[in-house]
Amino acid sequence: MLCGNAMQCVVVDSSALGRQTMCACLNELGHHAIAASSSQAAEALIAGGEVDLVVVDHCPPWSDGWALARRLHDRDIAAIVLGDPTDARPITRTLALTRPVSLHDLERAIARLAAEPHADPRRGSM
Repeated sequence: MLCGNAMQCVVVDSSALGRQTMCACLNELGHHAIAASSSQAAEALIAGGEVDLVVVDHCPPWSDGWALARRLHDRDIAAIVLGDPTDARPITRTLALTRPVSLHDLERAIARLAAEPHADPRRGSM
């Protein structure tokens, strides 16, 4: 749950190394991360269970990371978009981080997202 406890995370990146690295970082921070190589694979994982956070590349070859973030917003799922912060688009419960991402910056971003209110009644209000 996105409230300071271990979160269920999906990492979406076309690069296997990028997915593996970000999953390792999230796991190091105490979260449970699984990888998806496309937005379609991520959305299948999301449909199959509760997901608190999605970390997505901003400009993968298969889609637009920001488009996925907008769809996640509609489902009240937080997102971190990895890429150029000057390309950031204002979406509630979504943050942009520039690569390379340090563990400290990732942890701060997750804490910031956890502090934002959201409407999903199964998680309660914050």
